[in-house]
Parts: sequence; C-alpha cells; structure tokens
Amino acid sequence: MIFYLKLIKTYLFLKLKISTTLHDVWRLDFFIFALRNNVTIVSENNDFFTVKYKLNNWRKFNIRHYPSSDFSVFKTVIIEEQYNLDYNINEQNQITIIDGGANAGYTTIFYKDKYPTSKIIAIEPFDGNFEILNQNVRINNLTEVYTEKNALWFEDSELFLNFNFRDSREHSVRTSAKQEDSSIKVNAKCISSFMKNYNLTTIEILKLDIEGSEKEIFEKDIKINAILNLTQNLVIEIHDEFNCRNKILEILDVHFTKINNIGELTLGNNS
Repeated sequence: MIFYLKLIKTYLFLKLKISTTLHDVWRLDFFIFALRNNVTIVSENNDFFTVKYKLNNWRKFNIRHYPSSDFSVFKTVIIEEQYNLDYNINEQNQITIIDGGANAGYTTIFYKDKYPTSKIIAIEPFDGNFEILNQNVRINNLTEVYTEKNALWFEDSELFLNFNFRDSREHSVRTSAKQEDSSIKVNAKCISSFMKNYNLTTIEILKLDIEGSEKEIFEKDIKINAILNLTQNLVIEIHDEFNCRNKILEILDVHFTKINNIGELTLGNNS
C-alpha cells in the first residue's frame, strides 16, 4: 500500500503536472506516515485529524492540518517517544507532573499513559494550542489532568505572545514582557504559584519547553532553588538563542547528581 501511495504522489507531480497545494501534499504524507507507523485515522474535519495510537494503552489524538506544527510534534513526542527518559521516580505514592509548555497536549497524554495515577498540571499560554490541549484531554477521558491557560515566568504578571520565533508555528509561540509582533496579552505565573495553588510539596517531573522563558525563570525567579530542591526530575529544552545554557547548567549541577543531554532535552535527577 505504501509503495502504491508513493507511486501516486510521484505520478501527480512528474507525469500529470497537477498543481497540488501544499495541504494536498501534507495530507498524502500524513496518510503514508499513518500506514507506516500503525496510526489509525479515526476521522477528519476541516481543522484536524483524529487518530488512534497504542502506547501502553490506545490513545486518541487530534492533529491539526497543515501548516500546523502538530504533525511534527506528534511524531517527535508520541512515535519517537522523546520524553521516554531515565526518570528517577518512586511510584508508591501519586506522582505530580508539571507540563510547562504543554502545546497540543501530546506530552501530557504520553506522561498520563506512562504514569496512569499521576496528577498533571498542563500549562499552555496560546489560545489555539490550549483549545487542542483540552480536546485531547477530553477525548481520552483523562482524570487528574488540570489545564492552565498561562505562561510560565519568574513572577506573576502579564506578558505578550510573540509569533516570530524560529519557524513561527504553534510549537514556537513564545512570551515576553515587551510587545514585539503581537498585541495579544496572556497571564503569566511563576512555578511556585502553581505549587501553592495545587498544594504541591514535591514535583516528580518538571518538564519545561517554554521557548526561551527558561532564561527568565532561572536567572530571575528568587524561588528557583527552593523549587528544584523539591523536584525529583527536571527535563528541559534549553533554547540557545537566549544564551542561558551555562547559567541553567550551573544551577542544575547544584541540585542534581546526574545531568544528561538527550537530543534537544536536558534531564537532571539524582541517581
């Protein structure tokens, strides 16, 4: 089947010279990808595909159409299992996970599948992502997953969304104190505020993929050391455009005995 789909694609471009749109090409690539990776397409509407894929359990995912970044994020997080790392976790008690920069919710679903009894706080500032995040939580009937439409910052404040970072798609939306290319404002909270609101005494996994805001948190949050003292595992994508890697690694070195770089991610925990 895959072979024939490839032939169709080649025929359209090279033989018939049909002027297909980028969206048409994307859909064909998506179908081929689904066949190759045992992803079941459940339905499609004008905005997204709904698919099923088996992790430990069968899970559903809404994936927005091109030019959304959802397809790329789904491949990385779910198919390639980017966050399937060597965590140091005692699962005798309920664990708490903070998913900072939850995007469309794929990492939240991955963690909930891996740790079914966990409590997850999924934090996402961008309306479009937050809507899909909530859809993905609902269609999987996930319990004890709490979604928060906020940015993470070094203090509770109000920020601007910016869409000019990297490829400018949904997975690259960032926040800043200055208005740049957008006048859209979002509420921001610091990590300690979420800990207080949810009565957290420990964080078993603190995941941060927040498009450069990690610089503000690690350089300006006066409670960051206290937070890391209560954190068993920190997994973070450090965005080198903001020249904060050395500072973050210095802080992690104080709190964790083991620090590993795995692809784009840095994992800190105690062995």
